[in-house]
Amino acid sequence: MMRILPRSRGYRLPLMTAGFALLGLGLLFLLRAIFGDAFYAAYTPFCRALLRVISHITGILPFSLAEGIILCAVTALPILLLVLIFRAVFSLGERPRQKLCRFLLILLAAACVLAFLFYLFWGMSYGAPPLAEQLGLEVRKWSEEELFRTAELMLADLNLAADQVSRNDDGTLRLESFPATAAHAVSAVSAYTGHSVARPKPVGMSTAMSYAGITGIFIPHTAEANVNTRNRTASLCFTAAHELMHREAVAPEDETNFAAFHALYEKGDAEARYSALFTGWMYIGNKLSSADYRTLYAQLHPGVRADLRAYSELWDAYAGTVVEEVASSANNAYLTLQGEPDGIRSYGRMVDLLIAFYLSRI
Repeated sequence: MMRILPRSRGYRLPLMTAGFALLGLGLLFLLRAIFGDAFYAAYTPFCRALLRVISHITGILPFSLAEGIILCAVTALPILLLVLIFRAVFSLGERPRQKLCRFLLILLAAACVLAFLFYLFWGMSYGAPPLAEQLGLEVRKWSEEELFRTAELMLADLNLAADQVSRNDDGTLRLESFPATAAHAVSAVSAYTGHSVARPKPVGMSTAMSYAGITGIFIPHTAEANVNTRNRTASLCFTAAHELMHREAVAPEDETNFAAFHALYEKGDAEARYSALFTGWMYIGNKLSSADYRTLYAQLHPGVRADLRAYSELWDAYAGTVVEEVASSANNAYLTLQGEPDGIRSYGRMVDLLIAFYLSRI
């Protein structure tokens, strides 16, 4: 009788690797459950320091290392798997089936190790104490009046910032190259965090990301803040800052959105501040009633209205595809798995933090 898992090092090593990775992963969650906030008093500084070191190493490369690895993996692994399956099915003897089984075990071990490193490097940050608590902001249920008042205050800031940036003939923001735009975010986040941060990486597959509705993605394993460069709108600098703040061990999307806003608003130059306010306004606007939005929209700087139209035109061109639906569902499932019950709607909870921030300044 053929053994399914023969006793050999070729099988034992990947099984042991997977087992130790899962054991390490379980230990992380156990320590968090036992020590709570005390766990994060050690984990968050460790996470930030580790990601800072890795990001400066991978930052030597002008391209995204993570993107290159992913492209190689999704291209080579399916081909290799098909070859091994074909040989296992149509070849005589036990050896081809052993190779297939060993390959599958190696894939399992790799997946377990990647999961462990994900949570060790960054993923546990999803359970960290709330950002509002760290910043001394009161988040509660807001009234419609408080929402409208916040929108008015932001509109005044936004109109002032809109006068301080360069514009094209059609009124839209005159964007620089991606490296120059990213530099605004890097400068603001560096000043905000008190240490030098590695630059964001442009994604070569930005068109594919656009069809998936993805503006950026942070990869903890390489500590790279990857940005979709097809997003040639006023929100590009904010997106770069968002991914950089993920690298600062801020994981929940609403908190990362606000952290990016806060960094650009407090420490950014004119372009960075405008990008923060422009993006923040879109989130606030989505929460307003139709009547309130129309009232405030009429008061917006003409350049802001031009940038809003440009933003809509860009993303409308990519909307409604099967790729977008699949990516949205996958992102929603991922966020739910990380303890974000609102899934992709959690991005919009940034508004709670914006209201708390603006009302605390009155």
